[in-house]
Amino acid sequence: GVQTCALPIWELVRALACKYYGVPVPEIGIRFVYYIKPRVYVDVSRVRMLQKKTQRMWVFFAAGYTVLITLAIGTVGWSLTTVGSYLNTFFLTLAATSAWTVLFTWNPFLKRDAYNLIGSWLEIPRLRERAQAVANAWMWGQPLPEPLSQKELWRSEEHTSELQSH
Repeated sequence: GVQTCALPIWELVRALACKYYGVPVPEIGIRFVYYIKPRVYVDVSRVRMLQKKTQRMWVFFAAGYTVLITLAIGTVGWSLTTVGSYLNTFFLTLAATSAWTVLFTWNPFLKRDAYNLIGSWLEIPRLRERAQAVANAWMWGQPLPEPLSQKELWRSEEHTSELQSH
């Protein structure tokens, strides 16, 4: 219940950040997780159109920052309300849902906001795949992968699908 209400807010903030910087948002919709649970998503694949690195980073940071704010609201509300009341349960659920979301949103090993934030900061497309290739080369004594070529520039259209919010 609470996550169903909070998640659209987080995704809306992501879409608003794109719009703020003039990036078109081609699609906002609902996906089903495991064909059962509906989940709102925003296609932010065109964020690569932004020339400034800081603008790309703010788009990825916006939703995660909103999650942190809802975590703070939930925690403060939970601590200030009467134990056992409906409002106390609501704030506890909001805090727990937000905390759980923070674990996934700010985990750089998952292709979520933190991963995209780091990729934007370092300006390295397909960061995870490249890091795995280097790790495999190191572990198995293979040659390192080739450096980035000109066609693999950060704004390349072929890598935009990894940026879609899940």
